[in-house]
Amino acid sequence: MKYILLILFVTFSTKALSQKDSLDVFSKDQLYEKAETQNKTLYLDELYTRNLTNSELLDYYEKYIRLSYQIGDYQKSKSKSLELLKFSQKEKNTHYELVATLSLLEVEFVFQNFENSKKYYLLTKSIVKKLPESTDKFVAGMDADFFYYLHGDFDKYCLVMESNINNLKKQDTKKLNKEDAEYVQYVTAGSLLYLADAYVMIQDFKNANLRLSEAEKILKEQFPDEAFTFCMKAKIVKGKLLLFQKKFKESISVFEKNLVVAEKYNFDDIVYQSRIFLAMNYFNVTDYQKSLFYAESAIKSSEKVADFIDFNLESKRYAFLASKKLKLNEKSIHYADLYINESNEIKIKKRRDFINQIIANDSVKEMQDEKSELTNYLMAIIVFFVFSLMFLYFYNKKKRKKMLSHYQNIIDQYNIKKDDTKRSNSKIEKGDSIT
Repeated sequence: MKYILLILFVTFSTKALSQKDSLDVFSKDQLYEKAETQNKTLYLDELYTRNLTNSELLDYYEKYIRLSYQIGDYQKSKSKSLELLKFSQKEKNTHYELVATLSLLEVEFVFQNFENSKKYYLLTKSIVKKLPESTDKFVAGMDADFFYYLHGDFDKYCLVMESNINNLKKQDTKKLNKEDAEYVQYVTAGSLLYLADAYVMIQDFKNANLRLSEAEKILKEQFPDEAFTFCMKAKIVKGKLLLFQKKFKESISVFEKNLVVAEKYNFDDIVYQSRIFLAMNYFNVTDYQKSLFYAESAIKSSEKVADFIDFNLESKRYAFLASKKLKLNEKSIHYADLYINESNEIKIKKRRDFINQIIANDSVKEMQDEKSELTNYLMAIIVFFVFSLMFLYFYNKKKRKKMLSHYQNIIDQYNIKKDDTKRSNSKIEKGDSIT
């Protein structure tokens, strides 16, 4: 849920600016606007240097957390969330306390601090219970339920979200003002997308298609901007649905288009996910060169993503699989090493081979066997090379010794003949002398 739909209600009209700005000439509102349109926290860093009131500081934290999360800078998102939690509790502001706890629920999961993630989930639930009945209370509780998705309890998440969305749809938006009505539509679209994603994960493709279509309809009518966060999320869900259905060529088309848009507007986490899904798809259509290209591109620009799928692991898996098919033995061993090390660090075992079981590629055991086989092959070559050198050394040494012995015999024979000649000459000289 990108940690809280409540604070993500921002319709992006993203127009990237190429020129470098002198930040001190901008007002506070202009800095906020530029941070949103360019997806860069440097404008918010400048804002922090201004004299902010307590109210403005709370707003600054909220926007900073959302933006840093959105662009995949989870370390900044975490540090700002902790600062906001402390400050909001001091100010006794429940809304911003929820912003902080919901953010921490997800970023702690990203860093595999699962006990902390659960702690903030329970804290969020306890805060929500104290709120008066309102749409905001309902949405905050719904966001907290994303905890089930993150931890792989997709059936529970689908059950809870179906109930939440049905309650959301019961609201009579005609009685609301335009902004509040849009907000309800925004929340509904986002909820449907995450529900569709969960249905994809349990391979309930019928319900996934149904919920995705509902979300796409709302986005098309209310939020058609291509750079709108949920528009790109919709493409991720659509592409993943096609991938899990093994409609690889259709999935490639979706992810390639999404990649172009995400790169254009600096959505690094969307770029990262799209590259890895493309690596999976191209591998399955036997275009191993492109599969390796996208897998290596993802590894070079690694991001952390709040998702049950471990994208770091998958990038290394497909880099290995593609390099193996291309018979790039050195790369194959390298990526097998990276994969196995990454796999050993994953604390939820179900995450390790989740996608692999669905689209049925080489298992972890085969990868380990392949690594051992390639390692043994290279070791055999090295041993053969060493023994060859040793053989040549001793052979040459023996041959050299034999040759030296042969030459020594020739020299000895020459010396013997020389001595015999001298003795013969000496006798002749003596005979002449007597004569």
